[in-house]
Amino acid sequence: MAFVPVNKGEVGIGKPLPWPLYDQNQTLLLANGSVIETDQHLDILAESGLYRDTQWRAKSGQRPDAAPAAAAEKKDEAQAQDQKHYTLDDLKLPVGENLQLQTRAEQCATRYYVRVIGYVKGQSLLVSTPAQEGKILLMREGQDFIVRVFAGKSAFAFSSNIVKVCNVPYPYLHLSYPNEITGVMIRKSPRIDTCAIASVSGQKQKKTPAMLVNLSTTGALLHARTELGQKDEVVTVAFRVMLNGMELVLNLPAKLRSIFRKESEGGNINHGVEFCDLADQDKVALQAYVYWSLIENQAEG
Repeated sequence: MAFVPVNKGEVGIGKPLPWPLYDQNQTLLLANGSVIETDQHLDILAESGLYRDTQWRAKSGQRPDAAPAAAAEKKDEAQAQDQKHYTLDDLKLPVGENLQLQTRAEQCATRYYVRVIGYVKGQSLLVSTPAQEGKILLMREGQDFIVRVFAGKSAFAFSSNIVKVCNVPYPYLHLSYPNEITGVMIRKSPRIDTCAIASVSGQKQKKTPAMLVNLSTTGALLHARTELGQKDEVVTVAFRVMLNGMELVLNLPAKLRSIFRKESEGGNINHGVEFCDLADQDKVALQAYVYWSLIENQAEG
């Protein structure tokens, strides 16, 4: 590997990164194509030092660096122990259940959200045709997808393709019937890795920028350049998420459970928060976002 420092001036605000960004420990911070939206976001990232691999290539032959590759291998081994195989009958998907269809494009994979209409065992799975801004999207027969769904306490994924596009009496699709479905049990309080800007306001209502490092349905870990409050203080954590193609702004009350600093993370101060007294709609949105993110990160097909 040949890592070189990256100046903040080399990183364009609001523009896709041309290469992955790493910290001083060669830990992946952002994948290529990620967008840093604000100067505050860039400042927080820069606290750990910014580096790139000069041998990285943006094509299919790109070489992943050793640290992320090793981490991915460990993650794959852990997932393999939890993975089981199912049939569509095992899932007992109700009519109206949400599914995610992800295209198999090597770059910029597109995700669509559809609903289950029904299925004929061994023949096809019927789903609604994807729509965007109220307009039905044009789909083509033979198009391949990875289909993902959350049911019970597990995330499921399988490969499928469009067998038939139907427009009468309403738009719907026949997807090929899956021979095998992979399922992974989700832990009681699963966490997802994130790299999103948040703002935290305390009792004095002063908003302080922070970076959301990981997130669960019960809490989160935040990095900030200054302390966000006192231990056990109740604060409000605000951040944006994309859910089913829509942007939602969550303002979640949380209690500061821990405040600590790691030498390897430069000047960043870590804050562990526990969400408390969430409104019902926020609970639903947070759970949906975390679980859909887990499904998206699951091994493909």
